[in-house]
Amino acid sequence: RSLLASHKGWVNAVAWSPDQPFHLASASHDNTVKIWDLRAKVPLHTLAAHTSKALCLSWLPSPGNGSLLASGGADARLRLYHPDVLPAPAETSAAA
Repeated sequence: RSLLASHKGWVNAVAWSPDQPFHLASASHDNTVKIWDLRAKVPLHTLAAHTSKALCLSWLPSPGNGSLLASGGADARLRLYHPDVLPAPAETSAAA
């Protein structure tokens, strides 16, 4: 049993990575999306995903390129991330 604690607001959604058996993503009312490795106690990445609550997320298979992560927020924006090209852990970044 494991507890992952890093968000500063309610967690609205979690989704397991289809490619990485120990990775999951979480979306929160703190406007962020976090990517976790369950073998670590801190998130791999914290993304300043939205200007308002991050409400939902889903992994999208991308044949030959791993998976993309999509998040939607109360700011009416859909954000797409490619986990293989995210900044180094502990940096915060907004994706296109």
